[in-house]
Order: sequence, then structure tokens, then C-alpha cells
Amino acid sequence: MVVGTTCPSIGGLSFLKGERVALPAKGKVTVIECWASWCGPCRAMAPHLSQIARKYRNKGLEVVGVTSEPMQAAQRYVASNGASMDYTVAVDADQDVQEKLLLPAGARGIPHAFIVDMHGTIRYSGHPGSPDFENTIGNLCAEWERNQVPPLELTPEALSAASVKELRKEMARRNLSYKGFVEKQEFIDALLKQA
Repeated sequence: MVVGTTCPSIGGLSFLKGERVALPAKGKVTVIECWASWCGPCRAMAPHLSQIARKYRNKGLEVVGVTSEPMQAAQRYVASNGASMDYTVAVDADQDVQEKLLLPAGARGIPHAFIVDMHGTIRYSGHPGSPDFENTIGNLCAEWERNQVPPLELTPEALSAASVKELRKEMARRNLSYKGFVEKQEFIDALLKQA
């Protein structure tokens, strides 16, 4: 099982649609979706993946559909059906995805998707139509958004000048619990202790 492990760097991709991206995309939530043009369930997932890509595009998500079929077949398919694929599409000529992700995951078919968090850890491996797929994306993109907030300077003066709302956000960004906190000073003390 690959969930919980660091995603290996994927190389040898030829990009047919969208921007060339490193896999996994550093500092972003990355979906690596394995598909083929001859696979009916894969074709059926394209509108769903496009919807997710659009929904979370500004929330740190990078979606890349990867096929290992011959370049010409993939190019023909993307040329005629690419409008339904509102995400990056690549050909894995070197079989890197197959060898580094699909085989270690024990994947038995496609479509199969991997979700990698912004720190490079694989957090999901399975069918992109599963409810857990979009739930995982939503949770990871929410975490990504929290981390886009500039951190508060952890000095007594800066923390004292911050509002309780800002202190709560900083606690959440740092994954610190503030359950039971009533006084502003409790937030400040917890943050200073963590620093």
C-alpha cells in the first residue's frame, strides 16, 4: 500500500494538454489519474475530474491525467475529446507511473487515482469516482488554503496586537487545539510555547 508514503518523483512524461508540471507538484495538492482512451470507465470519469479540477483550481489543486498508451493514440483521443478534459494530460512513455505508483499500490485496473498532499505524501489511492476521492481533495485543499495565510509573527507584541479571530486562524494553521480557551492570553501563551 502506498498511502502514507512519500510520492516518488515521476519523470519521462510527455504533456499533451495543459502546462508541464513536476509530479508531484511541489507545494500543491496533486491528483495523478491513470486512464486510457480504450477504457470506458476512464472516459466516463473525464467530466467528473474536470468538475473537480475547476472547483479546486484556485485552492491549490493540480490534476494530471496520465496514460501509458502509445503517443499517437493518446494524441488522437485528446485532439477529439480534449474539451471534456479540463485538466493537464500526459503520456507516461517510460512507465514511471506504472512502476512507481500503480504496481506498489496493487492497483488492478483503471481508472485509478492517487492524491498527493502539498508535502509530497500520498493520501489516497483508488477509484476517482469514490466519495472518498473528492472528500480527500476537499480536506487537503482546505489545509492548503490555511497554509496560504501569512503566519503571524510569534512575538508577544505582535500576538497581543492580533485579534482573537487571527489568533484562532494561526492556531488552526499550526494544527494546535484551542478547545476550552476563553481568554486572549491563552491563545498567546499557546502560540509562544509552540514557537
